Amino acid sequence: MKRLMAIGAAAAMTAGVGAQDFAVRSWGGGVIDQGAYPNYGQSIVPAGLGQVVGLSAGGYHSMALQADGLVVCWGRNDFGQCNVPNGLRDVVQIVAGHTFSLALRADGGIVAWGDNTFGQLLVPTGVGTVTRLEVGYWFVIAQTEGGTLRAWGDNTAGQCNIPLDLGTVDDFSAGRWHAIARRVDGAVRAWGSNSFGQTAVPANLGGVLDVAGGNYHSLVITPQETVRCWGNNLYGQSVVPSGLSEVIAVGGGEY
Repeated sequence: MKRLMAIGAAAAMTAGVGAQDFAVRSWGGGVIDQGAYPNYGQSIVPAGLGQVVGLSAGGYHSMALQADGLVVCWGRNDFGQCNVPNGLRDVVQIVAGHTFSLALRADGGIVAWGDNTFGQLLVPTGVGTVTRLEVGYWFVIAQTEGGTLRAWGDNTAGQCNIPLDLGTVDDFSAGRWHAIARRVDGAVRAWGSNSFGQTAVPANLGGVLDVAGGNYHSLVITPQETVRCWGNNLYGQSVVPSGLSEVIAVGGGEY
């Protein structure tokens, strides 16, 4: 595959967009039934998909953002997570939760559809203009124009309880039931579920360049452009390959 300009990964599939041809390639669950990862067609890219500039993968559904600001969804749809609202346009970001979908419009407004079991589709009053979205399993984190965070949806592990002293952040990510953020001074904060130590930020970790939350683990890029991971390591997901360097972005998957 040629150099990627966007990528999305979930429990049952992975997808990438070519930087030169804007074509979507998808692989993993969805082509054949893989037992624990059912086939909902989530990795079967729709015919006629336009020039794609963004991707997001949910539990068993996929989202694509076209260059014209329109959104296309496919895969599992039992909660209506693939029913893109009529008239939705001028979208600048898409994010897929486990069974729900969100779009951020150019005017800073949020449009949400799909499963609302934990109120994850109900944008709180007074959020204001949003500049970025991240989603966990059933919760949403939004960054406002001022750099502060707001969160809503499932809060069983305290993942929506933004620390009062967090301050302004310039990077953040959501795991399954936890969240991690980088403050403007490079300090890292994490909150929510700590069942595998995923919110126990290592001591003396500062000046980080990027953060990411996986299912039950967390990752950062250090000032030396290397990677630090902590949390669940059942499948070696927190064991950084020896010699890995010059890293410019990290992401955390399910396992």
